[in-house]
Amino acid sequence: MQARTCRTPPLADAGPDQPADPEQPIYGDDVVTLDGSGSHDPDEIMSYRWTQTEGPSVTLSDSTAVTTTFIAPSTEGEDVIFKFHLTVKDPGGFYNSDEVSIAVSESPEKVDRDEGQCFINAVKPRNPEPGTQNLKRIAGLCFLLASLFIVRRRIRRFFTLHTSHFTLHTSCLLILILSSSPAFGGYFSVGGGLGGSADNYNVTLEAGATEIEIGTRKYFAGVGIPIIPHGYDNIPSDTLEESCPHSECFSAGEESEGSELGIFARAGIEAIYPGMYLSGLLGFTRGTEVKIARSPHTEWLYEESSEKKNYLMYGAGVTYFKEVLDDWQLCFQLDLDNRRGVTASIGFYW
Repeated sequence: MQARTCRTPPLADAGPDQPADPEQPIYGDDVVTLDGSGSHDPDEIMSYRWTQTEGPSVTLSDSTAVTTTFIAPSTEGEDVIFKFHLTVKDPGGFYNSDEVSIAVSESPEKVDRDEGQCFINAVKPRNPEPGTQNLKRIAGLCFLLASLFIVRRRIRRFFTLHTSHFTLHTSCLLILILSSSPAFGGYFSVGGGLGGSADNYNVTLEAGATEIEIGTRKYFAGVGIPIIPHGYDNIPSDTLEESCPHSECFSAGEESEGSELGIFARAGIEAIYPGMYLSGLLGFTRGTEVKIARSPHTEWLYEESSEKKNYLMYGAGVTYFKEVLDDWQLCFQLDLDNRRGVTASIGFYW
């Protein structure tokens, strides 16, 4: 007479309810892990099966694995409960089930991005009226030009007395250099424009030496500083300043943030008409580029990366030095380059 073997059914364990710590709630886009590794059978467990029984539908990474994951969706109001049923089966056909609950909390309130302390942003109104921004920028530029013309004689005398080097320093910007020799004249200009790959307006300061004679030809050379204030409103204010917590986010584009500064050198030769110079320019700018990602589960935006980036700048221009009204020695410049687009400047020379 043979003894009959009695099999013991498996014991399913879907793991503890989550979150285990109320101080660390689960939010939208968090990756939630369902762990059935605590399940037990004296012989072996042949199969696992996870089934969602409550809550908004989510997609499990593998419903037949010992451990599986899903990405929590966004919720509003009270916590949303998700329940999952784990069924384990052994080779003898015996099975057992267990259930686990997952509480997903309402998303924390998003805060506006830090807009920094650079003076270009500090003087910008928080909520400017539509159509007034460009007028204010033009008015500010005109005021700056008027101030330069009023003090032009003093500045000209200063340059004459200090012919070795002239350097302007500001607390927020790269510094403009000017060096000239008693054998040459000099010029200073300020202007602005828009377009180019920066896709924004710019303000440019430039200074240099004129009347450089080499053989029978005249040349001029200068150094300029382009300022491209992208501001902080290109990036949506609800963009989270952290990378996406899962791998299913997709790119939502790249945006420039803050102020882009640079430096370029220019050299030109007199051509076509006395006082008119054709020139080429070469330099670079440096700014902050932010890569943004979007989650398909919550539609939230994330800052995947924020890094400083250098941009090559090259182009050509026309400069015209002309004395008007027997007293005003004016400098007119028109540039076209890849980074700033079209830039027009006006200044004076001596």
